[in-house]
Amino acid sequence: MRYLILLPVILCLNSFPLEAAAKTGYLLEQHERLGLRKIYISDEGIVVEAPNNLDYGMQYKTADKSVTMWSPKKHFYCTLPYTDWIKEFRNMYASAGWYAELSKPISSTVEHLPNANYRTYKFIVNDNTTDYWQSNFGQAKKASTKSQVALLTTIELPVFSQAGAIVSRLYGLPDLRGVPVKLTKENKASLVTKKCSSVDRITLPFFVARPGFTKKQFNSQLFSVKFDSGLTDFMLPY
Repeated sequence: MRYLILLPVILCLNSFPLEAAAKTGYLLEQHERLGLRKIYISDEGIVVEAPNNLDYGMQYKTADKSVTMWSPKKHFYCTLPYTDWIKEFRNMYASAGWYAELSKPISSTVEHLPNANYRTYKFIVNDNTTDYWQSNFGQAKKASTKSQVALLTTIELPVFSQAGAIVSRLYGLPDLRGVPVKLTKENKASLVTKKCSSVDRITLPFFVARPGFTKKQFNSQLFSVKFDSGLTDFMLPY
């Protein structure tokens, strides 16, 4: 496994109005099947910019332990306590695939490097294929029951304790020690971290509601991948 090296970088964050003072933190750029996801972490909290086709941003503030999610394109946002969000948020895309099978690892190993510790968790999962979920209900192709090995690697960063749980929840992964950085099944990567950089001074690009943004009551469906009606009816209510 090729590990990430933490290097100092300078960020220029112009996407949203900024608030809060600069702190030491981290920038992660992660690629998954739905696109590039940027994650900013410091002692003040976490900000996640999702791929454009998902149309959402997410942040957590350690100051008041609140979570805000917003739609950059549709101009609405939701704010709720972290304790409610961590229970209510569902990643429908993950729920409809083999990620949902990741529950309890059968083993784990740790690699101690100068900059951080990496933990790799081993799971046994079935060979569920995307063809199964793309078929019509009642006529779905039979999924193979061949067992496969899935490996989930996390990085332990010196950040606030909820950071790993937040990122894991967004991906639909089990809450394990550290922040998820890589997920593979039979050597096929579903999540790859292309960049993990320490930042000497970082100002998180916290979202601030601007004129034209409407506040809504939180619902996971507002920020979910859109499926066909058959799958949506099958998966809901959560």
